[in-house]
Amino acid sequence: MTPLRAVTVRVDLDLDPIAIAGDDGVVWMHDGFALAGLGTAGTIDLGGVASPTAESAPLAHIHSTTDLDRAGTGAVAFGALDFERRADQLSGSLVVPEIVYGRDRDGNRWVTWIGHGEAPDVSVIASRLATHLRAPQRAAPSTYTIATTRPAEEWCAAVAAARDALRAGAARKVVLARDLVIMCDAPIPRARVLRRLLRNYATSYVFAMPTLTGASPELLVARSGDLVRSQPMAGTTGRSPDPIADARLAASLLASHKDRIEHQITIDMVHDTLLSWCSYLDAETDPQVVSLANLHHLATRVEGRLSHPLPSVLELVAALHPTPAVGGDPRGAALGLIAQHEQFDRGSYAAPVGWIDHRGNGEFAVGVRSAEIRDNTARLFAGVGVVADSDPEAELEETRVKLEVMLGAIVRP
Repeated sequence: MTPLRAVTVRVDLDLDPIAIAGDDGVVWMHDGFALAGLGTAGTIDLGGVASPTAESAPLAHIHSTTDLDRAGTGAVAFGALDFERRADQLSGSLVVPEIVYGRDRDGNRWVTWIGHGEAPDVSVIASRLATHLRAPQRAAPSTYTIATTRPAEEWCAAVAAARDALRAGAARKVVLARDLVIMCDAPIPRARVLRRLLRNYATSYVFAMPTLTGASPELLVARSGDLVRSQPMAGTTGRSPDPIADARLAASLLASHKDRIEHQITIDMVHDTLLSWCSYLDAETDPQVVSLANLHHLATRVEGRLSHPLPSVLELVAALHPTPAVGGDPRGAALGLIAQHEQFDRGSYAAPVGWIDHRGNGEFAVGVRSAEIRDNTARLFAGVGVVADSDPEAELEETRVKLEVMLGAIVRP
């Protein structure tokens, strides 16, 4: 069989990325940028990313031609990886779609065909997209059953036990998560879920991958040429509909000793890890409050310029994951506490989720505010950072607020 090749052409098509992805494709949307994939040209198993150069990126073997010099053109692969690592290497798989529709913040639009042999004419690709967009949409389920897989009291006891272990010196921080399961009387319309997420969390990274759907506020790492960006988040509080009370909540988050410690642990790790790849790297002096529909977060932007030879974005992902924001610190001890106290398989929850192109450019968010959606079932997740002075009941309430992101998108009218 002839090897895969990718051809990107500029188009005038103003299409809906969510409609292209539908209920079984892939999509990534943030701040006017979007990539949506249809069909499957191939899959890539990540048994470990060993070489530091972009030339070793998983798509480097696919011959790509493009009339646009933009990240996200040429061959592109998408995925939500596994939270667990194998032998200290990334685990999971990426899907390479047959057709990718893209648009960027500058108004450019393009389609990429990935396959064997000669690329079809752009009119043929446009016709296939149009046929797909006319396909009937799933109706919403009429009944929902929501169940916890672990009683709240038992989960709080696990948080207390982990907190006591931290006080005894086992680690500085550990992130513990809990999950909910939603059972429906009909398949969950993923496109409808995505539209709600995009409407309510427009500043987040809205995505749908084979194993995970969500709206993450946290950028793990992005690479475009030799530029690298990250925006770690750690430290959270709820919001109030009253503007004065809401401002007080944001101010109290900035002043919170517990949240500032939790945040600084993550910033130090991300900065120190990326620094080894960079000729220049800068982080904001003080964290900022990033406000979403239902939560305030502490966030710090980290930006820099990569040294040559350039690492692919997956190399950076492999170095960073899991950050203290989703695992804890130090990493090994925290992961041991998670295995001891969390008692469920995270799958792709809190794992890197995003895309990579054939040049090694890409964006990966932290897969939080997310759910596994499979037919009639959705499994939702939320986690909290536990430190030595954590209050289990307060941590439980934080998970409830975080779970509302996906509950509202799936269940709420």
